[in-house]
Amino acid sequence: DGTLLTMPDTKENRRVFGRMETPRGRAAFPQLKMVALQDVHSHRFRDVIFRRWKTPEREMALPLMRHLGDGDLVLLDRGFYAAWFFEALRAHRIHFLARVPASVKLRPIQGMNRKSGDYLAWIEAPTSIPLPEKQHGPTGRPRHRRRIGMLLRVVHYHVRGFKPVRLVTSLLVRDISAIELAIKYHDRWEIELALDELKTHQSGTAQGTLKTVFRSHRPRNVMQEAFGLVAAYNLIRGAMDHAARQHSIDPKLLSFVDSVRVIEHMLPRMRAAVNWSCE
Repeated sequence: DGTLLTMPDTKENRRVFGRMETPRGRAAFPQLKMVALQDVHSHRFRDVIFRRWKTPEREMALPLMRHLGDGDLVLLDRGFYAAWFFEALRAHRIHFLARVPASVKLRPIQGMNRKSGDYLAWIEAPTSIPLPEKQHGPTGRPRHRRRIGMLLRVVHYHVRGFKPVRLVTSLLVRDISAIELAIKYHDRWEIELALDELKTHQSGTAQGTLKTVFRSHRPRNVMQEAFGLVAAYNLIRGAMDHAARQHSIDPKLLSFVDSVRVIEHMLPRMRAAVNWSCE
């Protein structure tokens, strides 16, 4: 998933990162976009990509595929729905489970019923052809676009009190039930919790939260803060995961905020231990 990280409004930060444009005008602070690949079980980030605020999330996510392979399942928000992006995942033999935007219309293949809530559909969309792969059409002119077609499994479900949800997945086998897929998709919210922990709780101060996630007035220092923030988060989550394994419990049951407080409480003792060992 992706998120935006704010920084102080300085001339250098505005020039490098820019400020988001909204119907009401420009945002108050320059913003850095982060797209992250997260391990749902431990909450640790496998990798992150940083770019300017207006960089498309799908394009940013492409380099993250190098950390995935055959047998992996990626849970995607509706913003990542695109035939070309799904094709890129399958080219790496990666399976996906993604939410479908409300504007997308999916038709069951012949012989299947939409009302069943679990059917197969064929999606097709045009996409640009990368320069090295440009083909020539019937007239001999370069053809810069091609059509992508893909067979996907569609799952509809509705939780009382919430809007209906549609999911698509590359897992076509019926050994995995529609209910299992719906339950599995809700694990995607773990990354929303992780981003909140990163931006709100880890970036907070003793007197409250900062006006911006970062404090630096220069782009170079902003990037240093960005990587440091993620590295520190992974260290905390790694310690939580290690503790959970020792006591045979799910690491998701541990409180991130309480864990940060425990680490902060132990820092003076850690410093004393380092000083003693140096002497």
